[in-house]
Amino acid sequence: LWPGLVTWFAKSSGTTSDKSKFIPVSTEHLNHTHNRAGWYSLALLYHRFPEARVFADKNLVLTGSITRMPHPDIRYGDVSAIMLQHMPWIGRPFFTPDFKTCLLPEWDKKIEIMAQVCSKKNVGVIGGVPTWALVLFRRILEITGKENMLEVWPNASVYMHGGVGFGPYQEQFDKFFPSDRFMYQEIYNASEGYF
Repeated sequence: LWPGLVTWFAKSSGTTSDKSKFIPVSTEHLNHTHNRAGWYSLALLYHRFPEARVFADKNLVLTGSITRMPHPDIRYGDVSAIMLQHMPWIGRPFFTPDFKTCLLPEWDKKIEIMAQVCSKKNVGVIGGVPTWALVLFRRILEITGKENMLEVWPNASVYMHGGVGFGPYQEQFDKFFPSDRFMYQEIYNASEGYF
C-alpha cells in the first residue's frame, strides 16, 4: 500500500474499540504530517504569544515509549515517542531530560528520574497529557519543597496539551502555574495525524 519499507508503527489508544491498533508511520507521513504540524503548532504559539521561550529555555515533553518487534528493523510505540525519536536536530539542545529517560516504558521510574533531573533545569515549555504532567509536578514540588511550579521554573510560560479534554484539569494547572501570563495551547496529536 506504500512504496518502500515501513519500519515504524504507532500504537493507537484504541478509542474506537477496546483494542489498540498499529498504524503504519512512513517517513513521508512523519515528515509531512506530524513534524510539519509540530512546526505549525510552534508558529501558532509564537503568533499568539510572542514572548514564548521555546528556543531560550529547556522544553519538557512527556512521551510514551518505543518497543522493538521480533523483526530487528520494526518498532512501535506511542506517536509522541516516535516523534521524539525523530526530533529534528535543531530542537535537541533545548530538550530535557535525555531521550532514554523520556522513552522508558515504566512510568513510575520515568516520572522519578524526570522529577530529579528537571527540578534542576530551567524549563520554559511543557507538553504532554495532563494526568502524567500533574503527577510529575507533584513529585517535583515534594523534592524541592516549593509551593508552585513557577518557583521551580520561573521562566515556564506554556503548556501544550492534548489527548484528553483539558477542562477537568484547568483548575489544578492554574494552582501549579499561578500567573495570568502562563499560556495553554491545545493540540491533538493522534496516531493517524497531528491536528
